[in-house]
Amino acid sequence: WSAVRPATGECFVAAIRPNNLRCHTTPAAHHFKHMGIEPAVFEHGLTMQQFKERWSAFFRPEDTLAGWNQITLKLFEEIVPQANAPLLLKAIYCNHTGGSCGDLSRVLEQEGLKPIATKAQGRAQIRLGNAARVAHFLHSVMS
Repeated sequence: WSAVRPATGECFVAAIRPNNLRCHTTPAAHHFKHMGIEPAVFEHGLTMQQFKERWSAFFRPEDTLAGWNQITLKLFEEIVPQANAPLLLKAIYCNHTGGSCGDLSRVLEQEGLKPIATKAQGRAQIRLGNAARVAHFLHSVMS
C-alpha cells in the first residue's frame, strides 16, 4: 500500500505480508513482474496488525483518502474503514471534463502533467505519482 500526502509530499509505503506465503493466495511470478517488485518485498512485509498501526500513525483524522479507481477505495475500506468519505479522483476528473477519461496515464498526457515523485516502488510509484498529480490538478482547477 502506498500513499502520499500531496500538500507535504509525505509518503507511506508498506507491503502487507500474506498470512501464509506458500499458500495458493501468493501472487504468481507474472503478478510480481506486473507490479514491478520482487517477492521478497512481501516476504518481509508487515503483518496486517503492523500495517494498521503504521497507517494510523500516518493517516490523520482530518485526512481524506483519495484514489483513482473505485476498486482501490473499496479494498482499502475493507481493510481500514474510513471516517471521511473517500474521493474517487476518476469520477471527479470525468465530471470536470464532462466525459469519460480513460487511463490515469492518459489523463496526465492530455493535461500535460508530470507525475509527482514518491518513495513507492515499482508500478505503485508510477500510479501514485500520477494520481497525486491529478489530485493537485483538480485542486487547482476547483479552487
